[in-house]
Amino acid sequence: KKINDKYGHAAGDRALAEVARRLRSALRGSDLVTRWGGEEFAMLLTDVSAQNSDEVLAALDRVREAVSARPIALGPGLPAITVCVSEGAALGPLPGRTASDLVRIADAALYRAKSGGRNRAELADTE
Repeated sequence: KKINDKYGHAAGDRALAEVARRLRSALRGSDLVTRWGGEEFAMLLTDVSAQNSDEVLAALDRVREAVSARPIALGPGLPAITVCVSEGAALGPLPGRTASDLVRIADAALYRAKSGGRNRAELADTE
């Protein structure tokens, strides 16, 4: 939103497209990245054990580093900017936990990451 407001929607679109490319480049070919809405993306990491939080946190670290590693060019005559990401993750499937539950608890973890200082990951409790 800040990019759109300051530099226009075309610059915001370029930034979102580049963030998406960097997200995909940091993950495996079997993982899924999709725009969730606004400036949010959802990532589905496949073939990860619900008990393997270390693997998930390592993937989230790679994503954050890939996105913020170098500035994003916004277009001719505009500055290149560095962006960062905040991440919330939920592990699943777990017994009794639906896809909607996973989205809800990942979203809560995302808000903890944002309120905790941004540019960080929070893993939802497995309970």
